[in-house]
Amino acid sequence: MFWLPETATALMICQIAEQFFAQRTVVEALPGRLAVVEFKRVRLRPPLED
Repeated sequence: MFWLPETATALMICQIAEQFFAQRTVVEALPGRLAVVEFKRVRLRPPLED
């Protein structure tokens, strides 16, 4: 989930996505979790339990 201002441009969206995917340890920890991505901030929610 990406939180962006209403005035976000395509360039801003691409930059935020690039910053997120460049963080290898965060991406590796992602399966089963929700990532809330904001400009210069990523929050990972704990995985859901069965």
